[in-house]
Amino acid sequence: MSAGESARLVAQGVYEANELLKDEHDSDEQWPRVSHLHLIELYLDRATEAWRSLRMQETATTGRYEISDAVKTGTGPLQRPL
Repeated sequence: MSAGESARLVAQGVYEANELLKDEHDSDEQWPRVSHLHLIELYLDRATEAWRSLRMQETATTGRYEISDAVKTGTGPLQRPL
């Protein structure tokens, strides 16, 4: 499974979980929902692949996701696996 596919599936799973929680009719107790998701990847090339895939998903499902404009690098990212 590619990094892009993994990122899309994680985002889709979070979206579906939020939808299920939103549709619960138990008004006495509301479950918290995810509003921000940070995906951490050690390798920059896989992070970029995941980001591109999520950007395409954002375009395909207008209004469902808001993806940042760039991959943010932290301390010690590696360019690609050996």
